[in-house]
Amino acid sequence: MTALKYGQMTLTVETVTPAAAARWLEKNTNNRPLRKSFVAQYARDMENGNWHMKPVAICFDEDSILGNGQHTLRAIVQSGRPQELLISRNTPRKSIAFMDVGLRRSVADVSHFVGSDFESRTVSVVRIIAFGVGGPRRSFDELFDAYLQHKYVVDFVLEGRRRAVCYSAPVLGICARALYTWESPKIVRFLDILQSGVVTDASESAAVRLRDFLRSRNSSGLAATFEAYRKTQSALDSFLRGVPMTRVYGTAEELFPLPENTVGAFGLVAA
Repeated sequence: MTALKYGQMTLTVETVTPAAAARWLEKNTNNRPLRKSFVAQYARDMENGNWHMKPVAICFDEDSILGNGQHTLRAIVQSGRPQELLISRNTPRKSIAFMDVGLRRSVADVSHFVGSDFESRTVSVVRIIAFGVGGPRRSFDELFDAYLQHKYVVDFVLEGRRRAVCYSAPVLGICARALYTWESPKIVRFLDILQSGVVTDASESAAVRLRDFLRSRNSSGLAATFEAYRKTQSALDSFLRGVPMTRVYGTAEELFPLPENTVGAFGLVAA
């Protein structure tokens, strides 16, 4: 193991086993609160082979107290997968304190940096299609892999549709899910009515009821996203079956579950 002196610090690259990570965490006595969602995300990445080497060190201060890297170390313990990491010992406490001050990269920022067109609106729709509303944090790799798996339906519902109240992520995500089991012209018609408000008969009323709801609400956040998701499901289901709707209501039942082994084309399921 080659050590590099950098000021008073000693830098090494080491393979950190779950047992070593657990021992080092015993020295985690003065760190920021642990965020379990980050640990779970990191552990999934390690288990799935999506963990990337980063030039960011696990840091111990002058008193051998762990100052940076608790989430990574806990993920190693949780996943049971050793990882090769950069380690910094005898690190000035002030240097550790300044490490995480700044603007965090969004998924879209990472996408742009690695040269992929995976902008925020696409990310939002992918989250709805693949993971629903709420749930644990998802890494860039998880989200991008989900996009590649569902690329056809994602691109279909986004193409030519500008940002609008009626084209929120829950609405487009549910429509994309429905493309796996329903013919696309019906879903295009549903989306068109959401924009125009013009129907031909009562069998299309569910789209107007949803449009009225989406245009009248003034709330945001997770609860509002759940409500839009559930009401879009019931409205789209009634529309596709040609059932008139006088009032839009929500349903917690998944009316458009993804088929197993989807391969990214409408209604196409791998054998």
